[in-house]
Amino acid sequence: GEALLLLHADTRLGPGARDAIDDALLDPRIVGGNFRLRFEPGGVWATLFAGANALRRLAFDVYYGDSAIFVRRRVHAELGGFGDHPLMEDYAFVRRLERAGRTVYVREVEAVSSARRFAGRPLRTLAVWAIVQGLYEAGVPTPWLAKLYADLR
Repeated sequence: GEALLLLHADTRLGPGARDAIDDALLDPRIVGGNFRLRFEPGGVWATLFAGANALRRLAFDVYYGDSAIFVRRRVHAELGGFGDHPLMEDYAFVRRLERAGRTVYVREVEAVSSARRFAGRPLRTLAVWAIVQGLYEAGVPTPWLAKLYADLR
C-alpha cells in the first residue's frame, strides 16, 4: 500500500483507524501523523501520562510509536526509515517526519497502549524517560542510552 503504520507491539488501534489514515492522506500535503494515546489499564497515572502526551503533541509536535505513527510509503523511504537505533528510533523518525511536511494528529481514534511500563513506579518511570530524553537531546549515542535505560528500568 501507499501508507505504512508503525505500531508498538503492546498498542492497538480503535475502530475507524484505517479510514482516518485514508482520509488524512487524501490531502497530498500530509506526510503522516499519529493518534490520540490512551493507556490501559486506566487510573490516575494512565490518565495523567495520556494527557501529557496530548499536550506534548499539540505544543511541540512530539510523539512516539505508542501513539501509532502512520506515514506515506514514499516519505518513509525518503527519510531513510527508522534507521539503526537501539532506542529513540521512533522519536528520531518523528523529528524528521515533522520537518518533511504537514502531519495530522487524529484525536477521534485512540491508540490504546499498555500501562505496564509505569505500573507501580510512575514517578521513577517519568524520571527515567526525562533523563533518557535529555541525554538523547544532548547528543549521547543511542547504544549507550539503551544500556542506561535497561539498567535504570
